[in-house]
Amino acid sequence: MHKFHEPVMLKEVIEMGRPSAGEVWVDATAGFGGHSIEIARHLGDDGKVIAIEKDSETFRFLVDNTKKHNIIAVNDDYVNIKSILREIGISRVDGILFDLGLSSYHIDRSGRGFSYKKDEFLDMRFDPGTGEPLAELLPRLTEREIADIIYLFGEERRSRRIARAIHGAVRRSGIRTTTELNEAISGAVPRRLLGDVLPRVYQAFRIFVNRELEHVALGLARAAEALAIGGRLVIISYHSLEDRIAKGLGRLEAFERLNKKVLRPSEEEVRRNPRSRSARLRALLKKGEIDEESAYNYLVAFVPRLHRGH
Repeated sequence: MHKFHEPVMLKEVIEMGRPSAGEVWVDATAGFGGHSIEIARHLGDDGKVIAIEKDSETFRFLVDNTKKHNIIAVNDDYVNIKSILREIGISRVDGILFDLGLSSYHIDRSGRGFSYKKDEFLDMRFDPGTGEPLAELLPRLTEREIADIIYLFGEERRSRRIARAIHGAVRRSGIRTTTELNEAISGAVPRRLLGDVLPRVYQAFRIFVNRELEHVALGLARAAEALAIGGRLVIISYHSLEDRIAKGLGRLEAFERLNKKVLRPSEEEVRRNPRSRSARLRALLKKGEIDEESAYNYLVAFVPRLHRGH
């Protein structure tokens, strides 16, 4: 296994998902393949895991890590889950896993400005082939829009003060690197609070650039339709905005919640892998048919709306 990857809540994923011999599963956010490999072990020789990974760099590691297992690695986006399955010749699957977190690779090695602890170009795109980097978007955002992004997607109550500082820095000299963004934020927030504020602001911009929450809502709606009756859907989220959408899916009549109370990682896991500390897991059992469009329309209502998008 690639050294930068430790699958989060692996024990809980297996306990709640209950992958069994001969089943077909989808790991919708496969990363380096840690979850995929463990699920494949429970499926045996007659089972199959379709491991989807959007990032082309991460995908190379996924292929290398999973080639000895009964795993089909696909370099694509999980919102295309239905067309991916159709091309493989599969109509319904027995289980689907979503691990919605930002991988250690993105933070430590991608060079795309996901971490405030590194001096990098402010890109923040998961897929550099689509959309625009944050550095190009910032000059077109008003102070109000920046404040809304930080408040809605970062849940940061000092959003107006921070937005004023960022917008002013963009107009004066531009912000194109993480260091320049950090300097602007530092001018608006007491030093003792920066350790809490910086991660929230970076989360907010990352969600905005990648339209993450709409993406999650669409992906979960399509996955819900692709799941067989009696199939299980396991969702690991890392902040309340994602978890709100996952919780909303469990309220639909077609699903039964397998854990009424959200599961969190053990103290031992958090000590071993500090990045798992914010993880929360929900597992659902599909009891009836579900329509993608109606499911999406319901789930997208849980996504905070900006006054004007990009």
